[in-house]
Amino acid sequence: QKEKKKNKYEKLLNKLVPNKSSKYYNILLKKIEESNVEMSVENYFTGKVKCFLLTALFLFAMLLSANKRLTVVTYKTIAIECLIILLLSFLSMMIINFNLYFEKNMKKSDKDNEINNFRCIILILIHYPFTSTEVILNYLESYSKIYKNDIRRCINDFENNSDYALSRLYNDTKEKGMKKIVRCLEQCIKNIKVSQAFSFLETERNFYKEETKYKNEQLVEEKTNLAKLISSIPYYALIFLYFIVYDVSLTF
Repeated sequence: QKEKKKNKYEKLLNKLVPNKSSKYYNILLKKIEESNVEMSVENYFTGKVKCFLLTALFLFAMLLSANKRLTVVTYKTIAIECLIILLLSFLSMMIINFNLYFEKNMKKSDKDNEINNFRCIILILIHYPFTSTEVILNYLESYSKIYKNDIRRCINDFENNSDYALSRLYNDTKEKGMKKIVRCLEQCIKNIKVSQAFSFLETERNFYKEETKYKNEQLVEEKTNLAKLISSIPYYALIFLYFIVYDVSLTF
């Protein structure tokens, strides 16, 4: 019986999931990839269904408890309550989208910080005579978390075809700061000195420092505001439901 229920649930869920060849499926897949969350498109819809059901059950239990205190409960009261449950349950499904948006912004901040760390590493390395493109890549790979796999693949391909390896790394990268670093590395393999290729880092060091400081301050402020908003949602939701039930009880 459990297996039959599970199969029915999976069939119902499959109806919600768009076709893999559809435009909507690819848009969702791109959103998930950009947020770097370990989630499939199928899990995305599973999460939405869970949010809907949990919210509906919670509100149903709450309103059922409130109805026991009312002297008269009419069909109109129940209809209004059901409408409230459906509306708030559908709104709760947006939590999944909100989570993807939040993770995407967090990931972007982490990428910016890592690129700034790369600049600092390169600034140190360019003052040593032994520094080459491969040496820089090895150091970046050692201190990297986000770009580690991309840089490692580049290092593995570098001996066979350095142009192809760097070109692939450039195409796999979306951030302008990282693309600029890869372009400079491409110049280094064309008999241009490392210090010359990365000369802009010396002049732009103060700018990047101030930019990083400003972005970190913004991120802290956004996190603080977000935490305040999330913590206040249950409080305002309870007050909202209380007044609705109270108004309905006065009407009838």
